[in-house]
Amino acid sequence: MEHRLTGLQRFSPAVSIIQIDSYIHWMAHGALSFDAEYQREYVWGHAEQQAFLATAASGFPLGHVALCRLPDWGNIDGPYIEVVDGKQRLVTMKLFVNDQIAFCHQGKEFYWSDLNRTERRIFTNASLPAIKLDDANLRQRLEFFYTTNFTGVPQSCDHKRRVSEMLHAAGK
Repeated sequence: MEHRLTGLQRFSPAVSIIQIDSYIHWMAHGALSFDAEYQREYVWGHAEQQAFLATAASGFPLGHVALCRLPDWGNIDGPYIEVVDGKQRLVTMKLFVNDQIAFCHQGKEFYWSDLNRTERRIFTNASLPAIKLDDANLRQRLEFFYTTNFTGVPQSCDHKRRVSEMLHAAGK
């Protein structure tokens, strides 16, 4: 049916609730591709890594990632799921699980291999929903990446400081 917004909708992504455990499995089996040409390099430093890991352990929502299963996924060796958005979060988890970075908590460093099964489950049971762009062509994936990463107004340092002060004043 024709209407005034015809042509505006270009694809219909699906959202799946996925636990960190599934991402760890995909990473261990080389299923995820982090190297799409439009992706920036891994840029998170210690502060961003620790904030993400602390959020994962806290049970707070982790946002989402966007994934696209490549059209020829059943016939290729190597990565077959393109990470369209969420590279920094997923690479951080990969570094942690591979003992390349530690999680710092209460003045102590914990590497993945130091954690017992119960402690690991705190991370692996965390949910990181995925927007599935399996039917999206390259142009649509680029549009999604561009819209997700380059629109909106960044928060000011003053606003961040004000909310941080409010958080501190609210106590535990």
